[in-house]
Amino acid sequence: MEVKGDEYLDQIVAVFEADIMNLCINSYGSKVVQKSFEILELKYKSRLSDAVMGRSANDLKRLIDDQFGNHVIQKVIEKGYIEDIVQKKEEKDNKDMFTK
Repeated sequence: MEVKGDEYLDQIVAVFEADIMNLCINSYGSKVVQKSFEILELKYKSRLSDAVMGRSANDLKRLIDDQFGNHVIQKVIEKGYIEDIVQKKEEKDNKDMFTK
């Protein structure tokens, strides 16, 4: 099976989503997740943000307290959710502008 472009990234992000906790608390895995927030398109960052921030309160506390996981949480806040929120607001503003 040949995989190209977005399909390839979809599969990679799906693998990350499925094992996000283990990646975040591993020294190398956390660096890969952090780098992903720097280089991926917003739609993929949003999926990873949701995978991290959509965890249970206990899992989030574990990530915050973990020496590697806390860096991932910081990167999610810095690169993930903020960009996602800004883009969604811009899209809403543009939509509102054209519906008036």
